[in-house]
Amino acid sequence: MQTTNIVDEKTALLSQIDIPEDLRHLIPGFVERRIQDVEILRGLIESGEFDEIKKHGHRIKGHGKGYGFDKISDCGDALEKYAGARNEEAVRSTLAEYETYVRFISENLNQI
Repeated sequence: MQTTNIVDEKTALLSQIDIPEDLRHLIPGFVERRIQDVEILRGLIESGEFDEIKKHGHRIKGHGKGYGFDKISDCGDALEKYAGARNEEAVRSTLAEYETYVRFISENLNQI
């Protein structure tokens, strides 16, 4: 039964992605840059650079929806908000969610 839930969850996540046809060829590079975001943000968290995290969150928020990835924008919005509040725990949690989602996309590019 648990396997069905995982399959259903994966199907649900993939169905939420709505990439404009004219941008499809750009998605592999887009996803690679989002993976790079994760590494940059980790370093910023370790350095306590909340103002920079906030700026990156704002950029991520702007990138996601334009490419059909609303969840990326949602994570960027949360990063921006939590960094502005200097809430390290929430920033770390949001970054973990962002990384999981971006890696999921990367692993499932052929199904998008």
